[in-house]
Amino acid sequence: MPNTQQIASAPNRLWWVLVIAILIGSGGAVLLDAPIFVLFPAVLFGIYVTIVDYKKLYYLLFFSIPFSINVGVGSSSIDLPTEPITILLAGISVVYFLGNYRKMSFKFITHPVSLLLFLHLGWTFITTLTSEQFSFSAKFLAAKIWYVLPFYFLAAKLLYREKVYKIWLFSALTGISLTIIYVMVRHSAFGFSFDDINWVLGPFYPNHVIYASILTLFLPYIWESLAFFKRRSAFWWLMIGLIVLFLVAIKFSYTRAAYVSVVALIGSYWLIRFNVLKYALLLAVIVSTIGVRWIVQDNHYLDYAPNFERTISNTEFDDLVEATYNLEDISVMERVYRWVAAFRMTSDHPYMGFGPGNFYSFYQPYTLHMFKTYVSDNPEKSGVHCYFLMTAVEQGIPGMLIFVLLMLSIIITGERAYHLSKDPKIKRRIMANILTFLAICSLLIVNDVIETDKIGSFFFVSAALIVRLYIHAGEESPSLR
Repeated sequence: MPNTQQIASAPNRLWWVLVIAILIGSGGAVLLDAPIFVLFPAVLFGIYVTIVDYKKLYYLLFFSIPFSINVGVGSSSIDLPTEPITILLAGISVVYFLGNYRKMSFKFITHPVSLLLFLHLGWTFITTLTSEQFSFSAKFLAAKIWYVLPFYFLAAKLLYREKVYKIWLFSALTGISLTIIYVMVRHSAFGFSFDDINWVLGPFYPNHVIYASILTLFLPYIWESLAFFKRRSAFWWLMIGLIVLFLVAIKFSYTRAAYVSVVALIGSYWLIRFNVLKYALLLAVIVSTIGVRWIVQDNHYLDYAPNFERTISNTEFDDLVEATYNLEDISVMERVYRWVAAFRMTSDHPYMGFGPGNFYSFYQPYTLHMFKTYVSDNPEKSGVHCYFLMTAVEQGIPGMLIFVLLMLSIIITGERAYHLSKDPKIKRRIMANILTFLAICSLLIVNDVIETDKIGSFFFVSAALIVRLYIHAGEESPSLR
């Protein structure tokens, strides 16, 4: 039986095997004029990283997320390079947890948030079985699973450690910052005009909403990173500069939802500090319920039908704000057009929905012509532009309620963790992750962004860290031991 020293030296032996493979592969490529030999060490390197230190793969994934590009493959599409890495990490997660199930945190697995996540996945599976288009829903479910495994369960294992967390944060920050610089340089050539924002984002961001969303949700992490460095040191000032850069980039993204989210982050910070966020959420749920009930009752929503000729696409941001206020902006009214269809679809299939991923295939017969706009043909095949409504349409009202309960339980757990913890460093980390999660939740009101790697990854990572830090806060408190 090998002793401890032999086991410890195994990675070093694998490293030397890799070095020799690189020399053989490179030599073969040169001597035989066959570049394919270079693939040999590349494959071994992938195996080496996967077996010995898959954390590097995790860092690479989050560095790559801002650069990911959606590429069409037949009738489907794939995000490159992130989706293959995500699937590989999902596989690694399964292998690791099956081999180390005795070491898994029972408190984490049985925490109400994790149980609600299991329920969310279970209901997605059930509604996939009853789906109007099973193949679409099966792909949606598979993608959801390979998101949850690396971004929730593996994140809880890896990012709980201080060193790993910092490397992860700066890996993602580096990737995002480089894309911001790329976009800002291109945008400056057009005088930072509103009309050119979507064009200058290519090929890394499909639209200004996704771009502004990832900048907004990452602001709390940069704020947290200020505590990693001595005040007024060079790196501390670098973080201050990045905060300014992100805010300027958000300003020139011309994304109204991001502007509101940034302001909401400031308000949410103080609500958490005063331990009243849960009450604010309760009030928001009550007001939303009353509002939805009123708008549906007696068909009040018909009073807000737009004038087709006056719903316009604006080329100046000041005009966009005015058009939004007057309910004349085309993007706002197109949302209403789809929301009306979503309400009618939910009324038709209230319990099981149409199946995950199926909104686009079935919504047109449920639309009302009086809400139609110039872009209602929807050539890009986009969704409802409200994640809560989309979940209700595709997974029924039970599915939407499960998701809302999951979201609320994460936020409430985060607030409790913040006030349980006695460690200032941990409190700051908890705050950063709650604010990131809240930023994403606020964006979900008018967008469908969880199913994108650029946003969905941080949704699950922040949730996982909130739960792990809550457990840590309970263990560090003598009264809860």
